[in-house]
Formats: sequence, C-alpha cells, structure tokens
Amino acid sequence: MKHSSTFIPGKCFFIFLCGILFLTKLSFCIGDLDVACIDAERKALVKFKEGLTDPSGRTGHVVELNLHCPYSESLDGDGTMQTLSGKIDPSLLVSKYLNHLDLSMNDFGGSRILSFIGSLQSLRYLNLSGASFGGTIPPSLGNLSRLIYLDLNKVYQFELTKSSLYWLSGLSSLKYLHLGGWDMSMSATTKSSLYWLSGLSSLKYLHLGGWDMSILVVQIKRLVYLDLNSNNLYGPLPDKIASLASLENLDFSLSSIEGQLSKKLGKLCNLQSLKLSQNKITGEITNVFDTLSTFSRSNSETLNLGYNELTGNLPNSLGYLKSLRYLQMPYHLFQGSLPGSNGNLSALEQISSSNNKLTGILKSLGHLSKLTVLDISENMWEGVITETHLANLSSLKELTMDKASPNISFVFDISSDWIPPFKVTYLLSKSSRVGARFPTWLKNQSDLSYVGPLPLWSSNVTELYLRDNQFSGPIPPNMGEVKSHQDGDFEWIETLDISMNHISSTIPLSMSSLTFLNHLNLSYNNLSEKIPTANQFLTLDDPSIYQGNAGICGRPLSTDCPDSDQSKLGGDGEDTDGDGGDKFKKLGFIISIVIGFFVGL
Repeated sequence: MKHSSTFIPGKCFFIFLCGILFLTKLSFCIGDLDVACIDAERKALVKFKEGLTDPSGRTGHVVELNLHCPYSESLDGDGTMQTLSGKIDPSLLVSKYLNHLDLSMNDFGGSRILSFIGSLQSLRYLNLSGASFGGTIPPSLGNLSRLIYLDLNKVYQFELTKSSLYWLSGLSSLKYLHLGGWDMSMSATTKSSLYWLSGLSSLKYLHLGGWDMSILVVQIKRLVYLDLNSNNLYGPLPDKIASLASLENLDFSLSSIEGQLSKKLGKLCNLQSLKLSQNKITGEITNVFDTLSTFSRSNSETLNLGYNELTGNLPNSLGYLKSLRYLQMPYHLFQGSLPGSNGNLSALEQISSSNNKLTGILKSLGHLSKLTVLDISENMWEGVITETHLANLSSLKELTMDKASPNISFVFDISSDWIPPFKVTYLLSKSSRVGARFPTWLKNQSDLSYVGPLPLWSSNVTELYLRDNQFSGPIPPNMGEVKSHQDGDFEWIETLDISMNHISSTIPLSMSSLTFLNHLNLSYNNLSEKIPTANQFLTLDDPSIYQGNAGICGRPLSTDCPDSDQSKLGGDGEDTDGDGGDKFKKLGFIISIVIGFFVGL
C-alpha cells in the first residue's frame, strides 16, 4: 500500500484541516474563538478530490501534519501572533498512517506531551521544538521504532530532573536527534543518557548544544554531524573525536575548550565544517593549519577559530584548504602578513581576520573573485593598496576596514577615476590615509544600504560617518539641494559626522534644507565664519557640534561674530559671499562621498 507524503505549508494548512477536523481541535492565540471550518469550503475540497484520478494508488489517508510556525511568518499584518495553542487531542490516533508530525514553534502553554504520541507507530518524523511543551518526557516515545527524525530542541519547560532518556534505546531507526538547549546538569541521568545515545547505531546527526556536560562519551561511529556547542568541557578537545572517521561537521563553539589542539584532529579527513570559536585554545596558528591541512582531501567549506588565544604568523598551509568558503579568525594575536597562498582559496566567500595585529596585505587577495564579505578591521595594516588588490573582487558585497585610531602607515594609491568590479551594500571604514582628494570611483557604488565612512551615492543611506579622515577643502555648497541620483542625494540624511578632518571654509546655507538631519558633528575641523541659523540649524543647538573650529562663531557658541550686521552667512538664509561658490568648487563632491578609508580592502 502506497502513501502520499505531500508537504503542506503551515500557513496554508488550516484549509486542509477542514478535511480532517475530526482529528483535532485547535485554537489560534488571537483570542478565545474556536476556529470552525466553513462547510462549503470543506465540501468543495471533497468534491475537488473526487474529480481527480490518481494512478499511483494513493489511499487518501492522512500521512503528514505540518503545523510549524516560523518566527518570520508568525505575525499577521496587524501584528497579531498566529502561533497555535490549546491541546493535541488523542483523536489524532485515528490517523494510523501518519508518518510526519510537526508542531514546532507554537505555544502549547506548558501542557504535557501526551503519551499517545508513542502509539503513532508509522511516525518517521517528529518535531516538537520550541512549542512550549512541559512536564516529563513520556517514555512511550521509545515505541516509535520507525522514527528517523526527532527534534526536541528548545523545549525549555520539560522537567528534566524527573526525565530520563532511557527510552532512546528503542529508536533503532533514528538518524537525526536534536536535544539542544537542555541543561542536563539538572538531571541525575546525564551519564546514563549518554549511554543510551551510544546505542543508537543508525544515528548520523546529533545536536546536544547546551547540555552543560563535563564528561563526553563518543561511541557512535556513523556520525556525520556532531553539534556540542555551549557545553562545559573544561579541558582539551577529546582525542576520541578523531575516531569518528565519517564526521563531516563538528561544532564545539562556546564549550570551554582549553589548551592546544591535538594532531589527531587531522585524521578527520571527511570534515567539511569545523567550528571552535569562543574557547581558550592556545598555541601557534602554524601548528593548527599544519594539522588541518589534511582537510584538503575533502570538501572542507567552513573553518571558524574566532575568539581564541592563538598566536604567530598565518602560514602558507592555509592555501591548502582549497574548498574553503567561510574562514573566521577574529580576535587572536596573529602577526605579519596575510599569506600569499590565500590566492589559492578560489572558493572563499567570507573571511574575517579582524582584531589581530596583522600588518601586510598581499596582492593575492585580489584573486578571490567569489569573496562577498571581507572584514579586516582593527589590525595594524601598513603599506600601499593599489587597484591590483581589488581588481578581481567582483562578488564583494560587504567590506569592513575600520580602526579606532588613525593608521598613518596605510596608504591608498588608486586612480581617482578607476571603476571597481564590485558594488558593495555595506561599507565601514575609517582612520586611513586616502588623501586630500577622494576617489570618484565610489560614485558607482549605488547599492549601498549602510555606510560607515563612505560616499552618499545611494539614496538608501541615511547615516554617513566621515569622522577621523584626512579630508580637506570645503563642504560642497549644494549639499542640501535635491539632485539626481547620479550626482548624489542628501535629502534623506539623518546622521552626518565629518568631525576630526581638515574641512575648511564656511558651513553652506544649503544644509539648512536637510530637514531629516537630527545628528550633526562638524567638530575639530578648520571651519570659519558664522553658523547658519535658519531652518534645520535651529534644532542643532548643541555647542559640541561645532567645537574645535577656531574661526567659527555665532549661536549656539558663546563666541560672537564680528561685524554681525555684514555677516556673510546671515540668519535670513541668503548667501552674500560672492566668491564662496568658487571656493566650494575646489573639492566638488568630495565629502558627499566619504569613507575614510576607501572601499579598498
């Protein structure tokens, strides 16, 4: 007898429930109303089914019940939550052919998982994660000998001190088990639970994040995915992990791992993803990569070593991981240059080496044509960046190169009219020596939705930070005018920070038209003459906005302007400075594009 396993999306499934209303009575959390099926629609579905011919011989039995409520779709347009609540009625037992039951991400208010679920002998898939069930776990779940997939993740209201997992031994067909988010330190059965886990010979995917274990027993030889993040191991990574020859994904993030990595880790030749971030792993990074270089025999894609205590220079053996797509190495004590072999990482899509002491960027970085995210902020870069460093980064979307303090040893030598092969959507950079003239190639970065120090050529940008750069010359005189997208448009700007530069001349009156501007910082430049007093400047009355400009005067500063009656920037909004426009043309759009750093890296 054949059975259908058609997937029915959670939000559309309620219509389908009309055909099986006798199975269960559910209520939405939008009120106390019981949801009843419209009789006409139910009859229409039956008539629709009768008109179909199915040569496959499917019986029409209910085989799948999917009521998953994802967070991203749990709100209607009026903001009302649409998670299910109530109880699961035992009448569900009528569906003896049911093999897929998903009640995840709903709110059952701490009600118990009824033991009758263990009588649904055809179940192969059971997902109760995040559904706010409570009480003890019914041992009858161990009767589901056909079960392949079991997800009990984030079921925080279980009474773990009274729950035992001995029933796991009955799940002889289980391949996927997710028990993440449990604090098994509360349970006296932790060691015995691990024992029962070791008897699941068919298990391939195991998530035990947050078990708060100090003892690890690994005897499940067929595992391909092991997630033990957020545990308290307090010691080195166990050597027994190396015996899991089939392992493809290993996650020990946030697990209090200490000391150096064992060379036995190199025996995991099938490993595709290794996550060891936020631990206390020590030693030379060269030794780590020499150990991990055996990954080159597999399709290794993810390596996350961030937030540990590794030291030394990044070795050329990094280039052996040719299938690597995601490389995370922030917050270490790495020194020296990025290795030239990184140009061999042709599949690399994301790299983060922020918050280290790296100094040199080789031109081989420009070979990474698939790179979409590059974060090399808070290092000690020095040398010269040219077009070659960036020429082939055609996929780049996010670039972060900021530094808290100025870096006078890092210089850009790029033609101002160079056209880059990429269009970034996120750019954060500051404290770099771009020079007095800003590169016009940033004009084509029209996809930006967020900028740190960077150009305002995207109409999406509302925040612009140019603080602590080397910009000089005047603020463009037409900065507050609505212009074409090609010329840049500041109409929607809310935050503008161009402090700590070498900006000179006066504050253009056109800025009074920036009606959305609510945060302005012009401090510590070389601005002079009277502060405008019209329109938006009436609200920008914090003296710190203008401090550090020796030649500036007027409200809200305590410094009065000399000969205020003939001030060149009067309060009536008229510019009487005839040659002011010529001065402003010296820089043109320079500040309207920004970045104190340049999309360079």
